[in-house]
Amino acid sequence: MRHHAEAEAVDLLMETERLDLLPEYVTEKAAAARVCLYLSSCVPYVPDPENTALLEAALGLFRKFKKYPQVRDRVFSELGLVHEVELLFKKGLAHYSNIRLMFGLS
Repeated sequence: MRHHAEAEAVDLLMETERLDLLPEYVTEKAAAARVCLYLSSCVPYVPDPENTALLEAALGLFRKFKKYPQVRDRVFSELGLVHEVELLFKKGLAHYSNIRLMFGLS
């Protein structure tokens, strides 16, 4: 994804049902932000089983690059994944300040 062809790469992975390869090839934070934005913008146009896969792929990238506020805004609100918050606690990835940001606490 060095050539700013994120949309084309994601489209290809969506067509071949291989979104699981995204974390392997997205290695920069800027590219991850663009890919996650593209994934979440495709959700309304994709039928039910696939739209969940798009959000879960975005969740994986947000986790990889520790973008916790974006997880709350783009993924948790769509999927309603309360168990993902529990998973963050169990893995030790969620610090107090990140949890406060995720839930909009001041």
